[in-house]
Amino acid sequence: MQKIIRVVLLIALGLMVTTGGISCTEEEAKPTELLPVEVGFVGVEKAFSGQESYRLDLVFTVYNPNKLMVAMDELNYKLYCDEDYLGTSGVAEKAYIPGECEIRVRSPYTLGISDLIGAYMLGGMPMSECIGAAGAKWGVIGGDEVTWRVEGSVHITSELGPSLTRFDFTK
Repeated sequence: MQKIIRVVLLIALGLMVTTGGISCTEEEAKPTELLPVEVGFVGVEKAFSGQESYRLDLVFTVYNPNKLMVAMDELNYKLYCDEDYLGTSGVAEKAYIPGECEIRVRSPYTLGISDLIGAYMLGGMPMSECIGAAGAKWGVIGGDEVTWRVEGSVHITSELGPSLTRFDFTK
């Protein structure tokens, strides 16, 4: 009779261990709140300088402070040069960011002289002044003493839902 009780107890103990009734490891608490990502702005790199266009690369960092993976769905921004609005762009390719990790995001931006003239016109400047102002700004963009400003947002999703982080940097 004692053998039967021992066998039954061993079987019961074995079932409890295999089905999760008894665990030798501590279960990690699942997060219930999504922390916002931390966005950084590394700067603007000039990839190409021409008479009619510039190819700029805007470089951002995105840090995920959460323990779970998030997906960066898009990063959108407005670009300014010395407080003059140049245009809007972004990165629409999805990027996955593991928990407690940082990624670097590069956004190519092509600026044509006609885009600059158009930006001045949208700002209300008369056409006769737009060409001269764009020519002067063109020289500034080509130089080293440029103050860049980017403002925008990063959209992320995770198993806890979506999140939006806004940023505004001057460099």
